[in-house]
Amino acid sequence: MKYSSSIRMINAVVFALIFVAFGCLGCYFSFFVCPDFFDPSGSSQANNFIGNTGYNFGLQFGVLGLAVMLIAALGFVLSLKSIRQENDDKIVKASFLCYVAIGYVFCVFFFLNSVLFYRLIGKDQIAWWIVVSVILLIGSLIASNVPMMKMLEDADSNIILTVLTATFAVVLFSFVLTMGITYLVTLRAQGNVGVIRAELLTYVLIAFGTFVLSLAAAIVFFKNYKKGAQTKLPHLLADFGMLLVSGLFFGSSSYEYVYRVTSSKTYHVSLQGTDAIYAGLDYVIMGYIVGSLLAIGAVVLLISNLIGDKKPAAKKEA
Repeated sequence: MKYSSSIRMINAVVFALIFVAFGCLGCYFSFFVCPDFFDPSGSSQANNFIGNTGYNFGLQFGVLGLAVMLIAALGFVLSLKSIRQENDDKIVKASFLCYVAIGYVFCVFFFLNSVLFYRLIGKDQIAWWIVVSVILLIGSLIASNVPMMKMLEDADSNIILTVLTATFAVVLFSFVLTMGITYLVTLRAQGNVGVIRAELLTYVLIAFGTFVLSLAAAIVFFKNYKKGAQTKLPHLLADFGMLLVSGLFFGSSSYEYVYRVTSSKTYHVSLQGTDAIYAGLDYVIMGYIVGSLLAIGAVVLLISNLIGDKKPAAKKEA
């Protein structure tokens, strides 16, 4: 037995604390703050656009909280299982991978803040938040990759890809849940909400499709890991998911650009006091850049996986 009972117990307590803390964060922003943004009894926020507005502030923290909460729940269950099965160290290692997955969730959070959502926290002084987000992104990547590569240095690559795709699926599920609840709230809203409903529904459908592809890829990767095999199917599923998620960035940027051209001065003033001439333009450009890079990367990987030759690999133990 490599891991003592005290380590297993501490592991369970840590996951329980993470679950409670981020569960409160996610539930508050996803179930209350985000839907309240378009509450029909409130101000006429429903006449606005999602794009580069304050809705994304609640959205990003809601998704972060829910995603970390779900992963922590899995880690807690695995920790309890490891306490009962003291002679099985594999379960402890599996629970440790949940910490890695949480690190990747933070990578997504800081990446989006460094390229799109920097105005929501940085306001008019966006440079400092972009720098901070990039530094924290690099730190999260190091904190996630180094332990994972250490634990899985002799393991089949399928288990690494399982962690990545499963984490992405959890993030997308949290995104779908948060925006889906907001969409249901807009069904009761009055006024000019047709456009906002269409935007929300578009995002929900795209994210749900990507979630299904990512989850399917994670399942197939894990099955391949168990069998010690290498197949093209999970790689193709992940590539199509990556291509589909680029549509979120293209769609958000397109909506933002159209609304920016036709919007009133009130909307520009709402963008943290930014000059109306430049309001939203940086968001549009960065959205198109990120979406294009994702689409190009997905196409390159797709072609590579289609023409590549996947051969069975010997099963290795994590």
